[in-house]
Amino acid sequence: MTGSTPSRPREPGTSGPTHRLSRRTLARLSRRLVTVGLAWGAAIGTSIGSAPLPADATPVAAAARELSTHRPPTGPMRTPTGGIVSDCAALGSSATEHRARARALELPSRLTTRPARVTLVLADRFGVSTATVTHCARRDDGSYRQVWRAAGRIGRAGFAPPGAKREGDGRTPTGTYALTSAFGARDPGTRLRYIRLVPTSCWGSTVGSTRYNRYFRGRCGPKDETMHRDVRGAYAQGLVVAYNTDPIRQGRGSAIFVHASGGGATAGCVSLPLRTVTGLVAATRPGDVVLMGVRGSGTG
Repeated sequence: MTGSTPSRPREPGTSGPTHRLSRRTLARLSRRLVTVGLAWGAAIGTSIGSAPLPADATPVAAAARELSTHRPPTGPMRTPTGGIVSDCAALGSSATEHRARARALELPSRLTTRPARVTLVLADRFGVSTATVTHCARRDDGSYRQVWRAAGRIGRAGFAPPGAKREGDGRTPTGTYALTSAFGARDPGTRLRYIRLVPTSCWGSTVGSTRYNRYFRGRCGPKDETMHRDVRGAYAQGLVVAYNTDPIRQGRGSAIFVHASGGGATAGCVSLPLRTVTGLVAATRPGDVVLMGVRGSGTG
């Protein structure tokens, strides 16, 4: 043992001499950390002593907006402000997450694919002819964002429980269905097959006919849909909902469309303002679907 001053013990896992930062350096680092923390806090909408940044102010804000719609599928699904998570976010970012969220929120039906766009038509209960229509677009990460939301009308007797829809009952079918083609007075630029309505345009609704639930041109029967008659009204623009099409079952319902509003409840279709449905027709592409039913029914 010598008489020299003992060296300061090293921290475990370090080697070499220990360096100290000057007070000026520590202060500078502290200011930088506070600045970053304030920016991040504002971006995610928390209150850390500064006003929130504009929605598109920084990449951090953009990332925070994405995070704000991504909630775990377990527990009560609410936004940071306490509201229920949006309908589009309920679709989830993957098939597994969608099943969990659909179960948690009791969506009336569930997706079996991950389409580019999903239109949700949800009523608050059975027996009402009003519904909220929400159009959702898929992000690159598989989650869905809301494009628009509108008030819509459905069948005069509301939604039918799954499998219960019948011809002439005034109810809208529950389920998830493809949007297979469009129709109306003039093609607004859709990627779907477009049927331009002419005076001989009909949709078969006669139970027992080989033309049941099919589009055809010719002489419409008394129970068939004479489509050109409403080309300046409800059928100015519309989408065909692939309900009861594969296979076609006689008497289970026909001519289910998303079309322009006629001012009230429908015979079983979904109606929206003309401007809204025209935009929907233009935006819809093959593979897109509509998910319809009563919110909280948990069927499908």
